[in-house]
Amino acid sequence: MLKKGGQKIILHFISGIKSGGVEQFLSNYSLYMIKNGFTVYIIYQHEAHPKSLARLEQAGCICIRVANKRKHPFKNIVDSIKIIKKIQPDIVECHQDLANFFPLIAARISGSKIRIVHIHSSNTDVKVPKLVLALMKMLIVKNATNRVACSATAGKFVYGNLSFKIVPNAINTNEFRFDKQVREQLRATLKLENKFVIGHVGRLTRAKNHVRLFQIFQKIREKNLNAELVLIGGGELEKNLIALAQEMQLSEHIAFLGEKNNVEDYYSLMDMMIMPSLYEGGPITAIEGQANGLPMVLSTEVDPSVNILKTTKLYPLRSTDQQWAQEVENLNKIFNNRYESNMVMENTNFNIEYGKKNLYQYYQSLLD
Repeated sequence: MLKKGGQKIILHFISGIKSGGVEQFLSNYSLYMIKNGFTVYIIYQHEAHPKSLARLEQAGCICIRVANKRKHPFKNIVDSIKIIKKIQPDIVECHQDLANFFPLIAARISGSKIRIVHIHSSNTDVKVPKLVLALMKMLIVKNATNRVACSATAGKFVYGNLSFKIVPNAINTNEFRFDKQVREQLRATLKLENKFVIGHVGRLTRAKNHVRLFQIFQKIREKNLNAELVLIGGGELEKNLIALAQEMQLSEHIAFLGEKNNVEDYYSLMDMMIMPSLYEGGPITAIEGQANGLPMVLSTEVDPSVNILKTTKLYPLRSTDQQWAQEVENLNKIFNNRYESNMVMENTNFNIEYGKKNLYQYYQSLLD
């Protein structure tokens, strides 16, 4: 699609279309932007996850694949430059965290006037020398015209003391309202009636720290034999984690349910969520869970902005597995009205009704 007179185009660069927070962010926000006059392109590299790709296209996004920058770095930049020059976007926004300098350089070479760098994570698993890490951050800052992050910790990780705008990972809070009927149906289907169901929603990757989650769960089961663990999500560590569950003799009590289109239903299934993450920007799953009124214990490596409800606790990773298990037990004793929690979340910046208007106004201010 070539640019027409008066049309506003935003072009997003992401690493790949998987089932993670960036894709969720784009599908949540893009629908409103498209309804209000923007054409939205998404440029990605790796083979797309079919369900995530379909969701973005259903929102109205135009998705285009380019060469993988790890295997073909030069071709990746050339492909990106060709697309930018052909589409002539008004805004280029890059969501590749430390690899953002690739599309930012391409956008600068192509003459793009508005180049937004958008950081979604507060750390990285990429093992590079500190000097290389500093160089990557410098290239990002030098080639961007505007700085954005999903949270304060994510922004400081790359931008340091430089100023930046925070755009929260907002959701449609109504979609995640607790549903007792759905809860009972799912529990019957999964044979979890009368069980204390602990849940985790997220990709099966190192950052989510599932190994520690299993260790904490093992301590919980020492006191509560009714405890069961349900995992929603897929990822590169799935086979390793299945093997670990067998090794820890927990296979019968840990359900690997994979990726779900109706993840909102599974929050209603759960009684508690545990996220002992090694690092997080502003995890969208923590927002979704709280909109469902789900009590949760998160590691203190999660950005504190997502600690909203009285039934949400941030707990340090240095604490023992037994201490984590005790915190879960304490939290479970607090009276909790899950319907009221949804109303609380409706009145926060994490409600997409506020978020989408704020982001639209931000784009308009840059264009003006």
